[in-house]
Amino acid sequence: RIRRDDGPDILTFTEAGGLARSGLNSAGIGLTANALECDRDYTRGPGVPLPFIRRKVLEAEHLALAVRTVFQTHRLGSNHMAISHAGGEAFGFECAPDETFWLSPERGLYVHANHWIADSARAKVKDTGLAETPDSIYRDKRVREHLQPKIGKLTLDDFRQAFFDDYATPYSVCRPPRPNNRGAMVATSAMVLMRPGEGRLEACPMPALNRRFTTYMLTPDDIREEAEAYEDFNPMYSDVEFAKSTDIGFVVAPFYITLGEFLPPLLRHDMKMGVNTIYASSIKESF
Repeated sequence: RIRRDDGPDILTFTEAGGLARSGLNSAGIGLTANALECDRDYTRGPGVPLPFIRRKVLEAEHLALAVRTVFQTHRLGSNHMAISHAGGEAFGFECAPDETFWLSPERGLYVHANHWIADSARAKVKDTGLAETPDSIYRDKRVREHLQPKIGKLTLDDFRQAFFDDYATPYSVCRPPRPNNRGAMVATSAMVLMRPGEGRLEACPMPALNRRFTTYMLTPDDIREEAEAYEDFNPMYSDVEFAKSTDIGFVVAPFYITLGEFLPPLLRHDMKMGVNTIYASSIKESF
């Protein structure tokens, strides 16, 4: 969580120490990114590293400014970014180091894997990534075919089911760890589901080996509302001044926000929530 005085707050899921990868901001903008490769990579002179570009996108207060960042920035290597807004707009951007090709959803659905799909891009760049990830040509197809029949009534669970697809494993949508042709271990590192308008992000690390999602909320008010839905009115979740007066000293999230979908069954068995929930060191989340 990034609190800003000069723009929207940011919630991003990224590698340790990274500036941004997938995420959302308090202006309703969402961002996801995935790898592309082409014959122009690292041959067109100086460029901006991709994490800096993704962070700049998430700092944007307006969708137009996020899009401008993608188009005006010269990159070192290729990348695909999908940028959406809670108001109902979304676009994909296939980025070579010195050129950007944009795509629109079809019937409100946009799916992208690790190969170039824009006709204009395929006419101008050589896709050098498919030799390493040949399964990409059917991974996006399988996800699209799973989701298309439910257009207009899609839920996060529909996306979960599509992304857990293990057809042709380990060359599958949900890929378990395996060595690639270059000798490095590769896998689907995380499944990230977002509702930018709600400031809500759910993440499942290594989904081929683990199906536990952690829910992250952008603001203390979001967490307070979630807690109150469970009839838990602990002021530690949103009252900064109260939290400062306690031994902990900062606002925290209740443990069941972290456990996500695993808590409701426990609640149905009269599990009680009180101040003790905030003392477990493994579940503190500060703002």
